[in-house]
Amino acid sequence: MAWLQELTLMGSGFPAGSLESGFGARADLPPMAVDVDLVPARRTRLRSRLSVLGEHDFRWFFVGYATSLFGSSMAPVAVAFAVLDDGGGGTDLGWVMAARVLPIVLVMPAGGVVADRLGSRRVMLAADVPEDFKSSETVVML
Repeated sequence: MAWLQELTLMGSGFPAGSLESGFGARADLPPMAVDVDLVPARRTRLRSRLSVLGEHDFRWFFVGYATSLFGSSMAPVAVAFAVLDDGGGGTDLGWVMAARVLPIVLVMPAGGVVADRLGSRRVMLAADVPEDFKSSETVVML
């Protein structure tokens, strides 16, 4: 039972059969056992992935993007509560959500053509300005 202290059984996230092929397997351990030495390697990978947050410019970009994404994700929730608070039902909420999605579906193909011609970075930055106004207008209307 001493080998129990040296390994982690199953639940390791490795695909089935990968351990028998020699990846992380040891001859003295039972099949489908993972050597604990792999765990520090995972921590090292996580640290290397998070090291990009040490870059000042990227950190500002990440915080801004995460805030924008959070705000954009909360807008439909706020609209749903506003519709239901005004006495609307499920059908009314469906119409309001369809009205939010329909312009996106109709404009997206044309936006793709413009992005191909002008460059995606320019179009993305130019599209953020009306998005900010739309979000501000939604907040004021609620």
